[in-house]
Amino acid sequence: MAILYEVAALAPWDSEEVLARDLLARWSRIFSIRRIALCLTGEGSERVYTWGFETDPQQMVKPVDDGSGNVYTRSLGTPPGELGWVYLERANPIPPHQRTLLDLFVRRLEGILELKRAQAQLVGSERRYRELLETIADGVFETDAAANIKLANRAMGALLGVTNSLVNRNLLLEFTAGEATAEMRRALATVAETARTLPNHPWHFRRADGEVGYAEMSLAPVLSPRGIVTGYRGVVRDLSEHHRSRQERQAILDAIPDLVALLAPDFTVIWANQAESRETGLRLDEMAGRTCHEIHYGRAEPCPSCPVVHALRTGQPATHACTAPNGRVWELRAVPVLAGNRVRAVVRLSRDVTETRRIGERLLYMTAHDVLTGLYNRVYLEEELKRLDPQRQGPVAVVVTDLDGLRLVNETLGHQAGDDLLVKAARVLGKVFRASDMVARAGDDEFVAVLPYTGSATAELIRDRILAAIEEANATSGDGPPISLAVGTASTDEPGVETVADAFRRAEENMYKDKLTRSSSAHHAIVQTLLAALGQRDYIAEGHAVRLASIAGHLGRAAGISSADQANLRLLAQVHDIGKVGVPDQILFKPGKLTRREWAKMKRHCEIGYRIALSSPRLAPVAHMILQHHEWWNGEGYPQGLKGTQIHICARILAIADAYDAMTSDRPYRKAMSHEEALAELRRGAGTQFDPELVERFVALFADPEHPAGPW
Repeated sequence: MAILYEVAALAPWDSEEVLARDLLARWSRIFSIRRIALCLTGEGSERVYTWGFETDPQQMVKPVDDGSGNVYTRSLGTPPGELGWVYLERANPIPPHQRTLLDLFVRRLEGILELKRAQAQLVGSERRYRELLETIADGVFETDAAANIKLANRAMGALLGVTNSLVNRNLLLEFTAGEATAEMRRALATVAETARTLPNHPWHFRRADGEVGYAEMSLAPVLSPRGIVTGYRGVVRDLSEHHRSRQERQAILDAIPDLVALLAPDFTVIWANQAESRETGLRLDEMAGRTCHEIHYGRAEPCPSCPVVHALRTGQPATHACTAPNGRVWELRAVPVLAGNRVRAVVRLSRDVTETRRIGERLLYMTAHDVLTGLYNRVYLEEELKRLDPQRQGPVAVVVTDLDGLRLVNETLGHQAGDDLLVKAARVLGKVFRASDMVARAGDDEFVAVLPYTGSATAELIRDRILAAIEEANATSGDGPPISLAVGTASTDEPGVETVADAFRRAEENMYKDKLTRSSSAHHAIVQTLLAALGQRDYIAEGHAVRLASIAGHLGRAAGISSADQANLRLLAQVHDIGKVGVPDQILFKPGKLTRREWAKMKRHCEIGYRIALSSPRLAPVAHMILQHHEWWNGEGYPQGLKGTQIHICARILAIADAYDAMTSDRPYRKAMSHEEALAELRRGAGTQFDPELVERFVALFADPEHPAGPW
């Protein structure tokens, strides 16, 4: 029993040498051993421990059993000798029961050596495992069931900004960003309930310095031998930079006004920018998994000529324009995302080109058309004149027309009135010509029509139709100056006219001849129209022109002017304010005081009237009087600042007569003055506004007791 206790007392050692010396001492004492040699192997070397030998232990070779029974030898380990060998020698034979006890000692020794080797291997494995963990760039950790960290590599510490140990720090409470804590709890619960790995779980973590990062975590359970989840282990990849870059790319793409979407090969939406969301009225999660043709067009199948189909089939970018159900035009561009030779996805860019198309069409229209009238312009006309060939299109006729009096209308009534006259003339021409004829505005007041398969006889008939249409338009037109067109025609079937350019030149010559014969009457008609318009104004109504002619005539005779000037004075009384047809009604009839800008427009009526009168042979003699009828005797009038006798006497007489009639007549902004008040006002203006001598002659007209209110 004592020997068995010795065997049991043999325990793992702190060092190999301590174990060897302990064994040698026990064996020599218990078994009366004369010489002992113990060889232990491992880690690529042999260490020999001896007792009773004089030989150097490290040079000793295993002794050979001489068969005398005095020797006990064993090879240690499996296979034999793997752990070393034992040699014991007595002076006398070793009894069998002692050999059995020695076998027990050897087996116990082998057990201890096996345990130590396993421990060494475990330590080596742990070291290699730790070294392996430290070579991994991703963070690796293991926690208990409460998420307290039990193991973490340096990469995990660097990820979380912790320089010392992470052991026993809580992954959930300390290192998960506040808004992501609930999601992390759900992830841990899912792993605990399913005992399965949760791959690629997004994790918003909080570093030790408070900065929040973004990572992707693969989370796996730690299982007990009975299959119970006792903790978690995971691998964490820091995607913070990638996440920031993705956010920046997202911001850039969201700033793009074009619609951008990433589509799977089955046309379903993987991702889209904010413009796409605004256009469709759907959030990204509402678009995800639905096809683009369903979202945008309500279709079950891809649209015809869809560029995404082409990109998926060929692996090449494609562009196509299509019209949405709401009528807007979109330019679609599909760019394939390749994985090798396979199309992994398609980026689809959609740009609303409705306005661009409209502007383009408008610009294209404007390159060939006159913006005001809608007819073709001169550029298009010249190209047509080059293109047309009388040999192929039969005789080609050219009709050239010129709008009379446009300049007069522009200068008197304003350019808007002139534009209106041009449009009216263009409409008349548009009704006369055929759809196959080309009608163009060739200049400010010139229109040209080119008529294929039209001879000179037909061209003359068309000329007559133009004149008849003008007469009808003038008869039915409610207001505005009348249309007057000088018309010239020519055709390539006429002698001496071989080309369309020849026909154009001859038609233009014929138009100028016609203009010479009708220009005077055309201007007269316009002036008559202006006078008629003037007659409809309030200041002409109620006998103003008649009274003014009578008053001015009496003063003219009193002043002794010639009969010619008396005739001019009567005409001047009728037309002196003809220029006011060019003054807007809101200024002309304003009840209050005019602004500086309004007054400047009002004063222009003298110049406008002057230009109108010059254009009419009947009114030309009084044109300069119309220009001067607001000049003052002291030179402070307008528009030329004339003074004294520089002002024509008829204009001076009219100024006095007009002022008297104005003062003794009701106006929208005041009541009429009395006769005496008006004469007093004229005397106050004598020498400044009015000719003082003429004022006295005017006052003298009222001296006759029989006509105290004047001789008229």
